[in-house]
Amino acid sequence: MTDFVTLESLKQQSPAQILSFLEQADNSQHDFNWWLGLAQVATLETFRVPGQVNLEWAEVAMRVREILANRDQSISVSRDLMMLKARLIATMGNTEPIPLASVGEIVRWFFDHLTISCDEAEKLTEDMSDHFQSKNISILRQLRDVKLMLIVLQLIETHEQINSNAELQKWLQLKDKLP
Repeated sequence: MTDFVTLESLKQQSPAQILSFLEQADNSQHDFNWWLGLAQVATLETFRVPGQVNLEWAEVAMRVREILANRDQSISVSRDLMMLKARLIATMGNTEPIPLASVGEIVRWFFDHLTISCDEAEKLTEDMSDHFQSKNISILRQLRDVKLMLIVLQLIETHEQINSNAELQKWLQLKDKLP
C-alpha cells in the first residue's frame, strides 16, 4: 500500500479504499498534522452538498478522528470528533437514526469531560465578570473548555434528549457568560 503515502494520493481514493488503508496503516507512520489533514478532507467531502451528508465520507472522517483521539488524549481532539457527530445529527435531522452518531453519546461525552459543576462555573463567572485578567489561567482554561463543549451541544439543542435535560439546559444558558 505504498501508493497511500501522501494526502494527495488518499484524496484520489474512494472512502472504502481509505477505510481499508486505515485498518492496515501504522498510525505512527504519519505525524499528527497529516492525520488532521485527512480528517479535514474527509469532513469536507462529508458535507460537500449543502443540506446532505455523505455517510461513507463521514465514516472516514470519524475513523481518522478516533485514531487522533487514541494518539492524543486532549479534550480538543475528542471535541472535534463530537462536533462532527453533532453536525451529522443537525444536518440529517432528528427523524432518522444516524448510524455513526447519537445524541446520547454526545451527552455522555459532555458529562464525562466536565471538570467543574454548573453551580461552580456559574459562581466563578459571576465572581470574575469584571476582572478576568486577575484570575488563575487554569480556571479560565477550564471554563473555556466547558464553553467549547457547550458549542457542540448547541448544534443539537433542539433534540429531545437535550431539551428534556434540565441540567443541560442550565449549562446551555450559562454558555454565553463563560470566557
